[in-house]
Amino acid sequence: MISFKKLLGKEEKFYDLLEASAEEAKVSTSLLVKILTHEGAAQASSIHEIIRARRKDKQITQRITPPDMAS
Repeated sequence: MISFKKLLGKEEKFYDLLEASAEEAKVSTSLLVKILTHEGAAQASSIHEIIRARRKDKQITQRITPPDMAS
């Protein structure tokens, strides 16, 4: 069976970073749902958690994107 890694010619690190980015998106989405449904009293802290998750995802995305494609 042909793997996506071989097909796309990407290294293991690429897929690890892609998975980490997806996980941060999932965290951000869960926190947003929590805020919108008014679950819990700490909405302000949830907003800060979303900001932290977005910053972490941005750092991960910068590591995935080749320098010549970043613009």
